[in-house]
Amino acid sequence: IAKTSRAFGCLRKPIFQDRNLSVATKRQVYRSLKQWYCQSCYMYVYGAETWTLKAPQVRHLNSFHNRCVRTILGMTRYQQWKERISTWCLASAFGMQETISD
Repeated sequence: IAKTSRAFGCLRKPIFQDRNLSVATKRQVYRSLKQWYCQSCYMYVYGAETWTLKAPQVRHLNSFHNRCVRTILGMTRYQQWKERISTWCLASAFGMQETISD
């Protein structure tokens, strides 16, 4: 997650917080970043017979995903709490409802 977080941080201001770019464009960039992360994870565990995620790891990955979605949509965690917006509604507004556990 650290490498993906670093890559997301580098793209935060020029892409994800740019108001001139559409949400669809930001979604495509985020999906490619997420796909790159998954491929790099598989390279590290190549040769292992099984690789299962435990509940804390799944929660950590999902919280990272939710933080990225909030950043892209320009919403803070406080705003989400104050306006009582569920994570599911936020993800559907972004167009990516899937989570790690799906």
